[in-house]
Amino acid sequence: MLEEALALLRPVAEAKKVTLRARAAGGEALFAVTDTGPGVAPEDLSRLFERYWQAPKRRSEGSGLGLYIAKGVVDAHGGRIWAERAAEGGAAFCFTLPLACAE
Repeated sequence: MLEEALALLRPVAEAKKVTLRARAAGGEALFAVTDTGPGVAPEDLSRLFERYWQAPKRRSEGSGLGLYIAKGVVDAHGGRIWAERAAEGGAAFCFTLPLACAE
């Protein structure tokens, strides 16, 4: 997700920063990749993780599989993945993974 965020923001002049955050929260590791770019249209948020789906403005870029594959990997490990509009503008892509118990 970090690589995709950087690739998509390269041509966007107003994108100034991509941030990766991670923290433990309630038995899970929470990861967030946020940017200060143009963000995701609210009507597109529910479709981002569909196979082959691409935002109308980006139809010629990529295959539409990156976020679909990311969702498959996160799901296979018992986590959750979602996207939202970032508080500081731009987009936030988040996922959780269960923390393993040390024995």
